[in-house]
Amino acid sequence: MSEISLDGIPEWLMGRNSMHVSGMLPQGFEAYLRILHPAAGPSLGEEELPRPVTWSDIAAGTGIALQPETTWRELAGGPWDNVDVPGMGTVHPPAEGRLDQSSMIQLGKYLGETADKSTPIIAGFWDGWEPLANNASAPVEGVTRLEGSYSVNQGQYLFYTFSPESLSTAQWMDSVEFGWAEGNGITPSFLFPLNRAWCFATDLDQNSSLLGGPRSLVDPLLELNQLEALAIDQDADLSI
Repeated sequence: MSEISLDGIPEWLMGRNSMHVSGMLPQGFEAYLRILHPAAGPSLGEEELPRPVTWSDIAAGTGIALQPETTWRELAGGPWDNVDVPGMGTVHPPAEGRLDQSSMIQLGKYLGETADKSTPIIAGFWDGWEPLANNASAPVEGVTRLEGSYSVNQGQYLFYTFSPESLSTAQWMDSVEFGWAEGNGITPSFLFPLNRAWCFATDLDQNSSLLGGPRSLVDPLLELNQLEALAIDQDADLSI
């Protein structure tokens, strides 16, 4: 692979530095998608992990109409509050700043399989995540760290190239520096092909992720059962 240049990429990612969709994702895509991070419901047994709960199930149980711009505050009363759902029990808020493993695997499979195989995929990670801060590293096929760190919206990010295969098979998660082997896994803050045809982003303070791109790429994800996704406008306000 020839040397990768990120010239102009940080400026392209910077948006308007606000909690609008276009402040967290580049403007001008044909379609935008909001992916809701699952909340954590009661576990089914003492040895079980918390059960993933969709926002739509919470909304249905509490009588709230779920809209593309609905925030966790509207469901629970506060941005980090638990919510008691009739027939379900106490549900804890979704993770902020990272997509859950199952959703990331499904999204990565789709994006990797539909990607232009001749164009590198770039993944950016906030450098403050614990696995990266530990400076652990182990080579994984299809994953290469680029030199330096870059400032985007007042945060510092490390960038990697992912082959489409490492994304579609989730092989990138095998790299120790991303934390999945230790149970503290992180997902990209930014993910996009070098030709900028689409872009995925998760703001550090948000409990949902965003994807912008051609409608032919974005719309099929609305039908993917493993993701809770809603079409959204680039001017939508997601302030918490």
